[in-house]
Amino acid sequence: MELEGGAVQVEDTGAADISPSVALLPSNGASALDGTQPPAPRSLSSPTSAAGSGSSSYSLSPPPTRRRGRPAATARARRPTRRSRRRSTTRVGSEAWRLEEGEIEEVPVGGNASEDSVAVDRANPLSPLTLRAIKATADAIVGPSDGVATVLVKIGPIPLQLEDFLLTLPNQWFNDELVNAYVELLRVRQIKFASSVRRKPHYIFFNSFFFDKLTEKGSFNYDAVRRWTRKEVVLKARKIFIPINVTDAHWFLAVVVPAAGRVELYDSIGRAQEHMGKNLARWAKKEASSHGLPKKDWSVVTMPCRVQENNDDCGVFTCRHMELMSKGEAVVSWGGSSSYHRRRIAAELLSGSL
Repeated sequence: MELEGGAVQVEDTGAADISPSVALLPSNGASALDGTQPPAPRSLSSPTSAAGSGSSSYSLSPPPTRRRGRPAATARARRPTRRSRRRSTTRVGSEAWRLEEGEIEEVPVGGNASEDSVAVDRANPLSPLTLRAIKATADAIVGPSDGVATVLVKIGPIPLQLEDFLLTLPNQWFNDELVNAYVELLRVRQIKFASSVRRKPHYIFFNSFFFDKLTEKGSFNYDAVRRWTRKEVVLKARKIFIPINVTDAHWFLAVVVPAAGRVELYDSIGRAQEHMGKNLARWAKKEASSHGLPKKDWSVVTMPCRVQENNDDCGVFTCRHMELMSKGEAVVSWGGSSSYHRRRIAAELLSGSL
């Protein structure tokens, strides 16, 4: 069930191969050995008034003027705006996607695994990518040299352009479009599973603009997000997933657990974000009061999770944490290099399925 303003109820499941409405655009026909140099991470325009406004038509789709990147390190200089940035075109070749020693790109002999658009075994989070996925991701990073925006795929109403997919390359920072499109894949997979087993969904996903609106202009504003949940008592859900950005500098995941009265924070750089968690606890109390639910003491807990090894992968880890937790899997010691998970996320987005 999709709630007003971007909240979506879903069911706890590990089911795979469920595709949302995805519109693939024609390939530009370029060789996979040609490419576009990944752009330097960039700072983009501030949210428009429509961002996270709670439109009932669809709210996971970010406004087209707001394509901000999400670096993991705050020490970097502020990035130029998208309008002023010029993309230089060079060859990236096979080094664009780097795998750690021992990881392979070949599809094992046997079966029809190469037919899958993502991995040999979708249920395995570390399964080798198929040749089809390898080719698709290589082709996706090839773009025109004139800087013209190229939409490669549309996940529901969220268009992903060439510049978005370039951010899935190593050393780049995920933006709202990538994270919200991935949330869309998660919600469609889960909501279809819930429908197939005729169970009431237990999970809710908010897009990246929920927390932005809740704390807009540096102050707590419950009324700014009240419309998002006015038609549903979201605190009856098992968990509420909320990807959060810290001053356009870092992604981390917050998970509201209503039954326990707890806000869990999963931060891949191990930084304390309790002040942001307290805002979510305050929101939960307001939400309970508005729906006549019993009062509860809320706590904010920083949870253990896998730590990233560089300054660029916070968006990757946030997406993977949501994906793993939505299947009931642990997020403390999941394996695989960040390069592998970046390319798998790119393949999943291109295919429109998890």
